[in-house]
Amino acid sequence: MSVRSPRIVIVAFAGSDNLGDRCILAVEVDAIRRRYPDAWIAATTVDPSRVAGLVDQPIRQTDLWRLRREIRSADVVILGGGGIVQDDTSILNLLYFLMPIRYAIAAHVPAVSYGLGVGPIHRQWLRRWTGRVMSGMSRICVRDAHSEKLLHSIGVSSSKIRVTADPAITFTGRATDARIPVGAGPRVAVALRSYRERAGGFIPKSWADNLGLSARASHDALAMKLVPVLRWLADDLEAEFAFVPFQEARDERVHVAVAEAASLGERAANVPWPVSLAKARDILAESDLVLGMRLHACILAAAGGTPFAALSYSPKVRAFAESVGVGEAAIDVGRVSRNDLLGAVRRIWDGRLTLAAALGPATRRLAEAETGNIETVARALGR
Repeated sequence: MSVRSPRIVIVAFAGSDNLGDRCILAVEVDAIRRRYPDAWIAATTVDPSRVAGLVDQPIRQTDLWRLRREIRSADVVILGGGGIVQDDTSILNLLYFLMPIRYAIAAHVPAVSYGLGVGPIHRQWLRRWTGRVMSGMSRICVRDAHSEKLLHSIGVSSSKIRVTADPAITFTGRATDARIPVGAGPRVAVALRSYRERAGGFIPKSWADNLGLSARASHDALAMKLVPVLRWLADDLEAEFAFVPFQEARDERVHVAVAEAASLGERAANVPWPVSLAKARDILAESDLVLGMRLHACILAAAGGTPFAALSYSPKVRAFAESVGVGEAAIDVGRVSRNDLLGAVRRIWDGRLTLAAALGPATRRLAEAETGNIETVARALGR
């Protein structure tokens, strides 16, 4: 008797203009295709055209009727990867990603997660609700110990949780286009972002920004703390800089503002958008140091063996540094002064060879742990 091809629905932030989200989906789908070449895959997306060649059925995020229909006929529903179980972006964000899981559980469709990032969840009522929903999942694969701890704190049984890794740690694409030209000094890659240091409201922060409901300048305060660091690298070490955007216009705007404030002039190369995942990875791998607020800049730097300063604006950034055994490279950028930030980066620079040596074994261990994501999907499918 023939076995039906597995039908898989991925609930994630696919098709966005964020390189980290693109990397996660690419690695996740590739792992599924290698395990199940005939699998039928649907995925929720903000832009169906961006994932049309990757999955069989893009489902626009607003098409909840179509999503429910595909869940009913699925063999497994996968939540993530990525850091989507959080209310830091907005309340709506958390509700959107967990409601389909709640529906899958009610429809008796196995629900698992794939290298999921959990937290922060600021509101107590959302913590309780999240705990109840996720306790009904078949298996929860999280990307770090911080996510595991948070799930324990909201009542999810440890028997359901497995710490794996972010799928991006296994990304191996290589670019074929020209590299960013550099001089004789150290090469420093920079990946910053804007950020508001408060929990999101009901609607996503990005919507509030686009509607003019927040002051954009205040979002750059954390990134601007890096100005003395960049001046020290330029003046004392004669460093050259490549500013690598991980999210379209937002990152480019911050990069231009910070480079101008640091008076870097021709020492700074702003990598134009769109930038491919492979090119971003190559630039990071060929650098002597990465200064990363963007989580996936730190992940791709580690995968390429490049020491990094994890400029932690969110627990997920520190959690990754700790997962590769270099917690000393994490700097809580919102809590330190500019002088303390400069001192911390100088120490990371001085210890960069030790950091680089530690990354090789640690990333190999994480890459092995990451296989637990697809193993969990296979277990849910029973084949």
